[in-house]
Amino acid sequence: MSESYIQVPPDGAGKKVRAIQKTISANVVQSQFAVRDSKRLILGAYAVVTPEVTTTVVTNYRIASIWNPNASGKTVVVKRAIVSNRCSAASAVNIIKLTFLTADVTGTDISSTIAKKDSTFGASIIVAKHTAVQTGTLGSDVAAYAKITTASGSAELICDYNSANDSIEGQEIVLNANEGFVVQKLLAGDADDRFTVCFEWVEY
Repeated sequence: MSESYIQVPPDGAGKKVRAIQKTISANVVQSQFAVRDSKRLILGAYAVVTPEVTTTVVTNYRIASIWNPNASGKTVVVKRAIVSNRCSAASAVNIIKLTFLTADVTGTDISSTIAKKDSTFGASIIVAKHTAVQTGTLGSDVAAYAKITTASGSAELICDYNSANDSIEGQEIVLNANEGFVVQKLLAGDADDRFTVCFEWVEY
């Protein structure tokens, strides 16, 4: 297919339109210049790290969670969830699951420790918690990772769920108001399991 052009009026005093100039068949042609921009306006980027959480021998133990409260007025996109484990004795194999929440969990609130990735951002609207008891309604699972047997005193990185590529919005974990995200262990496991969780997110 051959390339052509259309003629437009001479330059005027109105708004300027960005264009790319090139020569086609000895004619100087202005090609329209389009820039794909994000459909959202970033209002803040944040991270929170839990203290070391010692779990109990309970199935589906909710280690840590973040929650976008009702009437927050913001959309939250989870960019990263990092889960690491240490133990004081030999630790059994377990499954770590990343799951949506459709109701907030109870637990120790650490929202005051949320870090701004830029000091000019306002305070985050997220409610962050750890060491949750068995409340809160689970939604669909996002991902699951096998935790290998850990020797006494050793540590391991269990998962690093990373969706930091802003150009692939379909891969993001989106939390609207009254939605949350939780890290839980599927099996009862051992009482000596100690977990640390880091969440990173952007608010729009």
